[in-house]
Amino acid sequence: MPIAIGTDHDVNIARNAYLAAKMLTGVRAAVGVRAMSKFTGIVDSPPRRMISKSGLARR
Repeated sequence: MPIAIGTDHDVNIARNAYLAAKMLTGVRAAVGVRAMSKFTGIVDSPPRRMISKSGLARR
């Protein structure tokens, strides 16, 4: 069952459990994850680094 890490408040745990149940019963994963991120502060994955010939470079 997908639950966002860092949900330490009762309201967040209840909301994320509800959203996880909806995801398991047919709601698109992108919709559920976006809703979870709205209430837990998850914004995006860390930026990826590109490796250039001169070394590491940020995009």
